[in-house]
Amino acid sequence: MFEAVLFDMDGVLVDTEASVADFWQDLARSHGFAISAEDLDRHVYGRSALHTLRELFPMLPPDRYDEVYDLMRVDNETLHYSTIPGVLPLLGSLRAAGTPTALVTGAEPYKATAVLKQLGLRFDVTVTATDVEHGKPDPACYALAARRLGVPVERCVVFEDAVSGITSAVAAGATCVALAPPQRETDVREAGAAAVVRDFREVSFSGTALRTPERELPFVPNDLFVEPRDRWDAAVADTLVGRDEVLYRSHLVGADPALTREGGGNFSVKGITPDEHGEPTTVLWMSSWGCDGAVTTHEDFPVLRLDALLPALDGGPMDEREMVEHLVASGLTADQKRPGIETLTHAFIPAKHVDHCHPDAVIALTSFPGGREHAEEEFGEEAIWFDYRQFDVDVARELGRKIRANPKARFVLLANHGIFTWAATSEQCYRNSLEAVSRSTAALRRAITRPADLGGQVVAPAQNAEDVLVEVLPVLRKALDGAILHVDRSEQAVAFASSARGPELSQAGPGCPDHVVTAGHRPLVLAPGESMVDGIERHREWYDAAFERYISFPTAKRTGAPHVVVLPGIGVVSSGPDAAKARLCADHFGQTMTVIRAADAAGGYVTLTEQQSIADEYWPLIRMKPQLVPRDGRLAGKVVLVTGLDDDVAIGLAERLTAAAAHVAIAGRDHARIAAAVEDIQKQQGERRAVALPGNDPEREAVLAYGGFDVVVDTGTDPEALAHAVLSASTPLPATHDRQEA
Repeated sequence: MFEAVLFDMDGVLVDTEASVADFWQDLARSHGFAISAEDLDRHVYGRSALHTLRELFPMLPPDRYDEVYDLMRVDNETLHYSTIPGVLPLLGSLRAAGTPTALVTGAEPYKATAVLKQLGLRFDVTVTATDVEHGKPDPACYALAARRLGVPVERCVVFEDAVSGITSAVAAGATCVALAPPQRETDVREAGAAAVVRDFREVSFSGTALRTPERELPFVPNDLFVEPRDRWDAAVADTLVGRDEVLYRSHLVGADPALTREGGGNFSVKGITPDEHGEPTTVLWMSSWGCDGAVTTHEDFPVLRLDALLPALDGGPMDEREMVEHLVASGLTADQKRPGIETLTHAFIPAKHVDHCHPDAVIALTSFPGGREHAEEEFGEEAIWFDYRQFDVDVARELGRKIRANPKARFVLLANHGIFTWAATSEQCYRNSLEAVSRSTAALRRAITRPADLGGQVVAPAQNAEDVLVEVLPVLRKALDGAILHVDRSEQAVAFASSARGPELSQAGPGCPDHVVTAGHRPLVLAPGESMVDGIERHREWYDAAFERYISFPTAKRTGAPHVVVLPGIGVVSSGPDAAKARLCADHFGQTMTVIRAADAAGGYVTLTEQQSIADEYWPLIRMKPQLVPRDGRLAGKVVLVTGLDDDVAIGLAERLTAAAAHVAIAGRDHARIAAAVEDIQKQQGERRAVALPGNDPEREAVLAYGGFDVVVDTGTDPEALAHAVLSASTPLPATHDRQEA
């Protein structure tokens, strides 16, 4: 796999062969001789001016070299440069894909500057004659360019035209593609060129592969992960103390999908605050269980007495119930939210600031067979690897002791789960998380050995995708007892669902164990020709058998219907008790798709066993997650389609219905006005509580929006009677037009 592309300049970027030959031939004639074609190839093209002078102009003493350099400078700076055909589109494709590039030339810096300025070209790195002691064919120039790019030279493709340049690139360890006419093809191949093209019109780049007529060179894709953004604002952060410090950091981490997904991770800070008697007390402000870091408030950070938590590090046996009771008893006040189950780990880590989050890159690095070796190579003693286990008191103790025993450690890599980072300051704790993701991404890129396309497309995208969805979504929604559905037809989702290995690997389990509460252990992958009814029944049989195998304690079984359905050629359907949680389920499965794609490219996907995953799903502590809170509101789980009414009446009715927890799809006469009203409703009642339909086919549009509907309110309905029913606690919602399965 390759990561970067390096270009020579003369004869590769710009057509200067004739002008270069003319300059040296003119100089030779002024000294009474001519330069042969062979000497041009051996001592001019691709070589430094110093080399040419020494080899072809022995009659010139070194103290006259500056005269030649001055002549060259005038000549080079007055030339009009033209690009090699096809090079500009190739550079554009590389830039669009974010692929690193470098210019590596034996020319003097002034010439490289003149060429790049005249042509408007930009490279991430430029290496010229003055950057290395020995020019081509010595490999130093290409080795230096790769080092400056931060890419192993073995993962670089070089474009060269001269034998000396090809020799330099190959000696450095790069793979070289030569630009050469037919009469020079034998020479460049003997020098080590892996492929030969006439010009760049024979070369294309797709983001995942660089293609020539005779060879395809696979590239590590740059779209595997979203890059984390450094959003630290010292002007804001430096004014904060105590709980406000961690609140600010929580917002930065929680809002960055490269660092964590919604509802994942937790954050803490240690400090001093007055207790109930006004006495200064050392405390831990710890984020509450399952809160969304992006929107936390002060109430989401219960305050715990640190001197009550720390003795548990060396205490006796403590089961899960006792651990939760201990956390609650350590609270400074009794009316606080419940702290997260990783609280003791935060307390035991001897640093003021501690974060735990679930970055895609870290989970992927720990989810393939060679991940640990690659992590150790990248992090060394700075990271502690920890195989996945449920987070009980023994895990907290073991992590606390490992961190205390290793003063060089700055990260914990939790296999299949995420990271812990810590520091004396809030800013450094945040930057440690950014660094962990960046370094994990770099380690994973080095580990990738095959295209990250999950074996490529094996099912063509369906031309009638919406028709299929309109047919199958209501069936799935009914099986899930009226859940709200979310359809993901993004490029990633369709590619994953339609790939050779993606659907199969999804059956291995989730990318992160926290996601079993939203997406379940595995999705239903609908087989070719299989009906949704048959697929759901097949999934129920698997789930029921797994529950019987692994759950031995008394507990209520969750539905055996799938929470996620993978539809090859169409995309992915996710579910939840409301629209926000259905989207959250989609986000969580989206992380699994990303992790599977990266881990598969690095050698295979390894995650929790079926037993671990089912056990986690019924683990009493994880069942406390807010994602499993029952629906609230007398119309929770109901979808109402409003169509054909006066816009004012429709909006007023939607406001009342959504206030009672219904989801409402509205098709009105003035779409812009309805859309504005829906935006206001969402601000008041939550994500996608109401949607504005175009109104061309309201029933179809409502199914695509929510997965189905329970009631139609149209011109045949008395809206006042319906509103009265909504507002009356004793009157059931009238089933005016039940078309759930229509």
